[in-house]
Parts: sequence; structure tokens; C-alpha cells
Amino acid sequence: GSGEDEAELRTLWLLAVERLLASLSLHHCEVFVFWSGVLEKELVGNIQDAMTILPLTVFMMAAYTVINCLSTDWVTAKPLLGAAGLLTVCLAMVSGFGLAMYLGFPWQAINLVAVFLLLGIGLDSVFIILSSWARSAAHSKDVVTRVSVTFAEVAVSLTITSLTNVLGFMVGALMPGFPGVQLFCVYASLGLVFNYLWMLTVFGSFLTWAGHLEQANRHCLLLTPVLPKDRATSFLYLVLMSGGQNYQEAVREQRVKAEKMM
Repeated sequence: GSGEDEAELRTLWLLAVERLLASLSLHHCEVFVFWSGVLEKELVGNIQDAMTILPLTVFMMAAYTVINCLSTDWVTAKPLLGAAGLLTVCLAMVSGFGLAMYLGFPWQAINLVAVFLLLGIGLDSVFIILSSWARSAAHSKDVVTRVSVTFAEVAVSLTITSLTNVLGFMVGALMPGFPGVQLFCVYASLGLVFNYLWMLTVFGSFLTWAGHLEQANRHCLLLTPVLPKDRATSFLYLVLMSGGQNYQEAVREQRVKAEKMM
């Protein structure tokens, strides 16, 4: 009631004094103003200035992710999975921030810094999973087996990394005396929790879908069946379309080898 009104009036009076002093034009001295709201005001201004480059930053990270997932083989390349990984990270941020707001934690401008933090950590998880997926081809050609091998290999590293990051931010969230730091750590830790969950579920679904495309020897962008490189019909087809291998023949060879071993 009256206490809130008085606090608002004090803030307005201080802002007016700051604006008045900032408008002074003195020849022999400079005027600097410091009051309880200067730090928050300058912090919000810096964050807003930084947010002007956020779209460019997201575009550059998306381009880097997609390009990093390309290869000379149009079947085993995974540019769409790079975009799906970025989408998964964005979904984790929306989920984590939304849950924090639902739980009653107020929003502050500094929380936007967590966007850059979560993008870096989330895309790192994407690269780890895709690297393990590429190695899983040596174990089997079956999609279910490859997915199980992939997550069995990355589960420990993803879990430990996510757990240490979340615990670190939770310690910051429990630190008394710094409400801004506490709120930032709460938002960041919840975003990391959802990043871990969605990497295992949502991105795992995307990975399985891409695995079936690879097993069917389909183009990574056009999604149409293509021929292996050794059966390319022209140079342009070899460069722009071909890739993968004939999985039916590969499976048949594995069965023959298994029968011989028996």
C-alpha cells in the first residue's frame, strides 16, 4: 500500500535527480551519479544492448552446427540433425524458463545471459551424441541397435556433465545475499535439467528418424533414395546425390558371416 507508493516515489525522485545532473554541462568538472538503482539500470542497459546481437549469434551458431554436421557422404551427413539439436536446446530453454516463472521466480534481464550459456552447453551435447552415432556404425547396421549403442556410450558423460553443471548453479541459487545471482542460477539450472531430459528423449527421437533415413539410403536433405558412390551414374550425381551403401547387401553379408562362424 503506502510503503510501495513511497518506494516508487523515491525511485522516481532519484531518477529525476540523476537525469537533471546528467544534463548539466560543466566546463571544469564531470558529474558522476551513484545510487541504489544505478547498478540494476546499467546492467539492464548492457543486457539490452547485447540482445541486439542475439539473432545474429543464434544464426551463426545454427550455421556452424549445420555445417559441422555435413560430410562428403550425402547419406551419413546429418545437417537436419544439427538443426534439430538447436531446436531441442531452444525447447529446453523455453521449458526451463517457463517452469521457473510458474514456480514464482521473477524474471530479470540478466537471465537472458543464460541463453548463450545454454546454447553452448546444449550444442556440445549434440556434437557428443552425433560423434557417438557415427562410431556406432561399426557395431551394427540396425537402427535400434545403433541408437542403444550410442546412448549407452554417451549416457555417462552427459549425465555427469549435466549433474555437475546443475549442482554448480544450485549452489549459486542457495547463496544468500545476492538475489540477482540466485535468480540467474535458478533459471540456468532448470534450463540445464530440461536440456538433459530433452536430449535423451526429443533429440533421441530425431536421431532414430535420421537413422531410418540412413538405413534406407536416403539423401540427408532431399530425403529421396540415392545410390552409393560406387554406383553413381554421373559426376554431378556422385558429387551432389550419392552416398551411403546398399544396406540390404550389408545385412546379407553379416548374415553370411554369422552363419560361417556357426
